[in-house]
Amino acid sequence: MNIRAYLQAASQLAIWIVMFFAGLVLIGFCLDILVLKRLPPVEVVVQAKTAAMFLLSGLAIACIRQSQRVTGLWYLGKVSAVLVLFFAVTSLLGHYLHMNIGLDQILFSDGAKIGRSLHNQAPIIALTFLFVAGGILAIDLKWGRDTYPHQYLILAASALSQLSLVGYAFGMPVLYSSDRFTYLASPDALVFLLLSLGIFLYRYDVGLTKVLASEGLGGAMARRVMSMCVVLPLLLGSLRQAGPDIGWPDTNMVLIFLLVLTIWSFPAVLFWNCVKLDEIDSARAMYQRQLEHTVDKLARINAELEQFASVASHDLKEPLRSISNSLQLLSRRYEGKFDQDANQLMQYACDGAYRMHNLVNDLLIYARVGAEDGNLVLCDCQQAVDESIDNLKLAIEDSGATITCDPLPKVLGNQAKLVGLFQNLIANAIKFRGDESPVVHISAKKKASEWLFVVSDNGMGIDMEFADRAFVIFKRLHGNKYPGTGIGLAVCRKIVETFGGKMWLQSEIGKGTTFYFTLPEPRQNSGE
Repeated sequence: MNIRAYLQAASQLAIWIVMFFAGLVLIGFCLDILVLKRLPPVEVVVQAKTAAMFLLSGLAIACIRQSQRVTGLWYLGKVSAVLVLFFAVTSLLGHYLHMNIGLDQILFSDGAKIGRSLHNQAPIIALTFLFVAGGILAIDLKWGRDTYPHQYLILAASALSQLSLVGYAFGMPVLYSSDRFTYLASPDALVFLLLSLGIFLYRYDVGLTKVLASEGLGGAMARRVMSMCVVLPLLLGSLRQAGPDIGWPDTNMVLIFLLVLTIWSFPAVLFWNCVKLDEIDSARAMYQRQLEHTVDKLARINAELEQFASVASHDLKEPLRSISNSLQLLSRRYEGKFDQDANQLMQYACDGAYRMHNLVNDLLIYARVGAEDGNLVLCDCQQAVDESIDNLKLAIEDSGATITCDPLPKVLGNQAKLVGLFQNLIANAIKFRGDESPVVHISAKKKASEWLFVVSDNGMGIDMEFADRAFVIFKRLHGNKYPGTGIGLAVCRKIVETFGGKMWLQSEIGKGTTFYFTLPEPRQNSGE
């Protein structure tokens, strides 16, 4: 089970414990069972309204959690939270207006059964419920880039309950009470803490809890520090309360021990995290050295491959040129002396030499696409399209093609290769045209930190089953029916990927093809 699964399970468990506690108290009021109304360790009677508000709060978050599976639960959860908010506001108003609104008496008219509920709900309890209800109602809201207000409301409720628990643990009534009718009992404070935990961990993938759910070192450190902040004060307070029972009647001795323990606890956690950070930093440095070595090795291999492709192409061109020239000379010198079969074989040999020459040239072009592109500069796509149209002027006029273009942005890349990119795509549309004259449209739209370019045509189209093969070097989907070596789209994709983008296509037989590719948006102060 991963961290997120543990956090989700902890959230669900906390909510169910709260609802179970509230249900027991309400059953105690309904059946007048005193043991269910008086909860240890302080044996106070929990108010019926407080128990009902706990139950409604737990029900609200449980319904919202299951709303994706069952229609209508989201509204039930929100209505439950609104009821909690209403009870909290009326309790605060009743306290400050010095009047008992009497919501408890609606369910329990017998004061003996209600216990201290005849008095208005303690302001600190109502205020904590106010934060809880607000957090539940705002659970789907987002402010700014990654700020979720419900988390801060729940943290406020958690802080109030934790202060009360610390006050009980260290014997400091000022933290949980102002008079005998306005205090937050320790069972209530503990339930509030569980409820806050359950709501806070419900959205474990956003905002503050996103860090807690992280599998990295930051998440581990956050979980350890938060655990210390919650558990250590309560643990130390419990030790102080238990001091006389374990033979430390001197309060000063207990306080000194607690102070020393506190001083050493947090450095121990920090030192543990520092050890982990040091281990990770050492591993990172080792991987960095390995990465640099691999990058250097790949750079050498790429340089060697480029040199090999250049040398191989030149070395292959010479014998191919010799073969082609010899075949042409042989054809002219012995013209009329060969029979028809011999002349046909001669023509096959010449065509093969010519195709081999084109393949060698295209292979060299493909090998050089990624060379010297480490520093991308600001390029004008509109200018690149205009240059590509000028280069294809004769082909466009012969085919009657129509090339249209929306205003295009400036991107990071290489101007000459951008011209080649658009020229290949336009030439591809002209070559593989349908029955009608070719129509090509080029557009671009902004997507996050990049531009999405769209080049559509009305050509013969490509079967999507072979869409990936269209970008493989020397793969010709139409056989030898059309001239070329099948390198155009492979070069286009390599150019786009060299600039840090992606390229793909959508097509339908007989209805044309649309090419999509992304190019990075220029950063500020990009060079011209």
